[in-house]
Amino acid sequence: MAQGQIIAFRRDRLGARLRSLISGLRLQATTGADLRVLWPVGHYSRDLRRPQDLFQRPFVRRNLVLDDGEIDKALAQARPVETFSEFDALQQHLSDGGHVVIENLGETVAFPWEDAAVAARDFIASAHAIPLNATVMERLDLFDAYVDGREAHALHVRRGDIIYDPRWAKSYWPTKYVPDEYYDVMIDAQPRAAHILFSDTPATIDRFRETHGILSATAIMELDSERVGRSDLCELLALAQCKSVLAGSYSAFSTAAAMIGGAQKVALPDDMPDQLRMRAEDRLMQRVRKGPAAFLNTDDYGQCAHRVVDCLDARGAPTYAAAVRTAATTGGIWIPHLGGPVMQSAAEIGDDQSMLDMLRNGEKYSGFLRSHIKKPARMKAHMRRLASAARAYAGLADTPRAVQALFQAALLQDKPRPLDLLTARLKTPLATGLADCPPTTLLRYDATTPWLGTAPLATEDEALVDRFLDNEPPYHWQTAFFLDWKSLRPLVEMRPDPEALTRLCTAGETGTALEKSIAALAYLFRKNRAQARRLIAEAAKSADDLTGVDAALLAKRQAHVALAHNTFGIAAGHMANAFEQSAHPAFVTWWAQVEHRRGKSKKALDRLAHISNPPVYARYLQLKIIEATGSATPEARKQMQAEFEAAYSVTQLEEMAHA
Repeated sequence: MAQGQIIAFRRDRLGARLRSLISGLRLQATTGADLRVLWPVGHYSRDLRRPQDLFQRPFVRRNLVLDDGEIDKALAQARPVETFSEFDALQQHLSDGGHVVIENLGETVAFPWEDAAVAARDFIASAHAIPLNATVMERLDLFDAYVDGREAHALHVRRGDIIYDPRWAKSYWPTKYVPDEYYDVMIDAQPRAAHILFSDTPATIDRFRETHGILSATAIMELDSERVGRSDLCELLALAQCKSVLAGSYSAFSTAAAMIGGAQKVALPDDMPDQLRMRAEDRLMQRVRKGPAAFLNTDDYGQCAHRVVDCLDARGAPTYAAAVRTAATTGGIWIPHLGGPVMQSAAEIGDDQSMLDMLRNGEKYSGFLRSHIKKPARMKAHMRRLASAARAYAGLADTPRAVQALFQAALLQDKPRPLDLLTARLKTPLATGLADCPPTTLLRYDATTPWLGTAPLATEDEALVDRFLDNEPPYHWQTAFFLDWKSLRPLVEMRPDPEALTRLCTAGETGTALEKSIAALAYLFRKNRAQARRLIAEAAKSADDLTGVDAALLAKRQAHVALAHNTFGIAAGHMANAFEQSAHPAFVTWWAQVEHRRGKSKKALDRLAHISNPPVYARYLQLKIIEATGSATPEARKQMQAEFEAAYSVTQLEEMAHA
């Protein structure tokens, strides 16, 4: 039986990968087993796609695995090294042909059966066994010549991925991002020490050279023309040769360097003397007061402003901290990790204008893209912004804009409940024509008067609607809205509350024509077509007094039931009646969607093209049909996409509401 293999693996960046690789070399030397190094190259590790720039080519060909399929297969067959408490058991597992994977040993390099101090020394020795690329060795020789036997102290100033990478730029990184001031006071405390800067940010390199006369490892090793992956490896190995490393409290890069070379890692600010730490904090507060212009960019400012907020909270100055947070989030920029508490505070005190200002800032820096429709997390974030905008507009008594935002969110949400209580604040029915959205189906189950339709809400009815909306669980307009307009929703279909469906069906048995018609749709959702046909027929008999959009809505529901019975011609006749009563874009778009699904895409596009000022759901359907059929030029598709994205922006609500 063939002996098993040692597998070294991490999906992280270079520092974490090297730690696994060196541990693999250690275990290989002890067991004699073959070593395989899994080297996935994905979105987060594109700089490492050429391992031959880092290691000797024979080592890469013999030991590295880059194919995703082979990586997955190897991981599925391997047992984690930390599951072995005894070395003999691991050796037997390998002898029996089993594989062992080293993925993450945390902050230690010791295997479960080892003494930590001995393992740390062995790890450093094993690091010298890495078969390095010849160019990497030449660059390290340049570093050795510059140090020339002195004790070097490294400053690892991490900036690039946190303030320039869109994946992380809007997130707060207190354990990795250390403002300049913390390094400054540590440098001032050791004026004679040989400091060397390790950073990937040109502005930071220039700043430390001009302020302190400190050279960067990039300049010393002449790495400006090197590929990023090779440059990173050279810096990490040079970092490992320093006596100490000043860095953020958690960084795999600097931690790996300290482990490889045995350097003392000084975590900032945790390992700083209190006096120096407070001096750095005071300097940082002064710079934050100057605003974003004193920083590399707004994300640099956001990281540092949040650090100041944390420091002020720790010093027992919450009022000052709140002032810094508010100043940072209401100045026309968007800092999500600071904006959340400010939004919550504004909502609690009813400061609706501040809420809207921050929402506009957020839209400016984090717009809603059409591709986000396929990303539930981004969709939910956009829905939260829309719901907040609706609440703020309602608080400012701007009902048209509030309804617009509310219906935008209703079209996107995946559950029928979240916005119910918000509608109570509007104190008005969500009436047809009030905003650029499908007609509402607000049903008043215990009302003595007919369905509201487009009628204004009388003062004496406000308590009734509030009670209706505050009911728990809410038997709400959104369930009816979903049944009517689910085909216009960009997301997958939600499932309405079963109790709400029951209430709809019950109300329809003795209700008005429109209540019967929505109950018919509820029966369709329950796959009870016979009951749906019965109720829609009863609704048609009692609809003589309906006119305008109410009559169109009933005809649309008749078409809906007809389609469920696979009688397209009858459905088309009902929709012809609907269009005679109302040309509302919702009716046109809904029928265009039906035509598209029936293979009549050209007719559907022609129908949509005749809508003046098409609403967002009409734009969305046009895009979907065009992408499915390829029936427009790339320039036209690009223009339509831009219109659709603009229509979903909170900043466009004013224009859309009055369209």
